[in-house]
Amino acid sequence: MRCRKLRVMYVGDVAPADTTSGAKLLYRHLRLAAEHHAVETVHFDDSIVPGCGHTRLRPRRLASWALASRRRRHFAAMDACWGVRAADDTVAAATGRFHPDVLLTVAQGGLCFNAVRVGRRLGLPVATIFHDWSPDWRQHPAWSQKPMERAFRRLYRESRAALCISEALRDELGEHAHATVLPPIPDPFLPVPTPAAAAHEVIYAGMLNGLVEPEVRALAEACLACKDSPVTFYGPRPYWGDGLDERLLRHGCYRGYQPLAEIDPRLAAAGALLVIMPFGAAGRRFAEFSFPSKLAEYTRYGRPIVVWGPEYCSAARWAKATGGAAVVSDPSPLALLRALERVIHVDGEAETLAHAARAAFADQFSPARLQQEFEQALARAVDVP
Repeated sequence: MRCRKLRVMYVGDVAPADTTSGAKLLYRHLRLAAEHHAVETVHFDDSIVPGCGHTRLRPRRLASWALASRRRRHFAAMDACWGVRAADDTVAAATGRFHPDVLLTVAQGGLCFNAVRVGRRLGLPVATIFHDWSPDWRQHPAWSQKPMERAFRRLYRESRAALCISEALRDELGEHAHATVLPPIPDPFLPVPTPAAAAHEVIYAGMLNGLVEPEVRALAEACLACKDSPVTFYGPRPYWGDGLDERLLRHGCYRGYQPLAEIDPRLAAAGALLVIMPFGAAGRRFAEFSFPSKLAEYTRYGRPIVVWGPEYCSAARWAKATGGAAVVSDPSPLALLRALERVIHVDGEAETLAHAARAAFADQFSPARLQQEFEQALARAVDVP
């Protein structure tokens, strides 16, 4: 059921765009929302969402100077704690031109704090999306860690509605009368692929560096040592600097970045689709609190999904609770390869997992359902005193 028509203004550092991670999820929700609501986006970038109006913010002159200086890390940390890159009056002026019912923001960067202050000044409710534990995302100076976490938790408390990407993140942030779990929305603008005869290829499609680089490198080395490894890697070239990427290319198990139109048929026919989460201590809060959009996206293909990650990670906990994917919690890449062979070759196992993926897409990760929950959360932010 559609909620009444709203005027929604997004104010945030994450520029909604059909690219990666949180920007892509935000783009999908806003593009769908614009079909029924009036939507305006306010951020520092030029990217425009179809159907939405856009106001590009200019940073304060001092902020532009500071971000170009040798002290830019410290200024970026100040912005992430208090929101000092933009002036509240500039955000308020954009709000005055659009007359929104609700301000929407993402808990990342400093504009979320501008949104809260402007909302308080003008008596407007603020709904905040929490995609992950954003204070961990960048290498900010040590002095900023505690104030950044305090600001992150305060943002949660001061938001009229909070949309958390996982139950673990919501539980960590604490009690909130209007906090809801909103998993990643798969691409609502693509058709569901036609089922294809399954191949024996196991596909990992995504970043090969970043937090999962140790796991990807370990698996790559194991694949090179294995004569008949089923794993194929797709994604932007990592340039690890030690020749491993070159060896993967020559071996044929790394095929670089490919547009969705080219890789889509391979995903639809894969023997299994692989999700990797970090085992290391540095990525613990990311693994525990964020939820990989890749997992939700994979369910659209109706192929078996395998999660390789620690037991505490959100993807593994979801898989064990729902049966939606197989889980390998052993950090050894050899243990993963053995598990993948079982999924591909043991009678009935692949079909059971494929059926579970299809069911998850039809229910928990249904784009229509997730969009409805998103819009209902905005409506509650407006209605609740």
